[in-house]
Amino acid sequence: MATISRPYASSNYMLNLAGVSVGFLKSVEGGGVTAKVISESAGPSYFTKKHLGPIKYEEFTVRIGPSMNIAIYDWIAASWQMNYSRKSGSIVSADYKLEAQSERQFSNALITETTIPAMDGSAKEPAYLTIKFQPEVVQYKKAAGKVSGEIGKSEQKSWLPSNFRLDIAGLDCTKVTKIDSFTVNKHLPTTMSAMRETSRVNQADSISRTSRFRCPRRVRKHG
Repeated sequence: MATISRPYASSNYMLNLAGVSVGFLKSVEGGGVTAKVISESAGPSYFTKKHLGPIKYEEFTVRIGPSMNIAIYDWIAASWQMNYSRKSGSIVSADYKLEAQSERQFSNALITETTIPAMDGSAKEPAYLTIKFQPEVVQYKKAAGKVSGEIGKSEQKSWLPSNFRLDIAGLDCTKVTKIDSFTVNKHLPTTMSAMRETSRVNQADSISRTSRFRCPRRVRKHG
């Protein structure tokens, strides 16, 4: 299989959605371009003809914090409500001076997976949402200029997993100190007309299955 997968050498990544600078990502992976090498017999010839098959585009995996533009959280919420909102945008890689180096443009992407990190009352390290989205097309381009967003990188707040509260109707959850991570998967349609997707939620325990997810910016600490 032939693969074009350029590594992300930068440590600064700006996500843009529909012309809006959503914010800096904690990390980004994927977005590669692949194609199978197809071999064909050439009749009586001793040589085999080879050519590339259909191009496939890998999904992106990004981690985000709680201080992004509301556009990304609205996109996540819409995917959970089976509202199949396709987004086009780009991920810009910048150097330590926030000077743009390269850009991966993507078109008509759908969110395929959202992972909520574990909540732990004793946790000290920040947590991040992990989002996967599948684009129809990915293009690589050189980029230039200063990278900036609605909120600067140094101003983006961290999300501590110790800051949470669990609400379940009819149950006293005031003594809950830990909730395992869980993931929401989206199964993409095989054709453009088959837009009825089935969502399934993989959750670690019964508490997670009945809890309500809230945006990180609205998470409140128990106690």
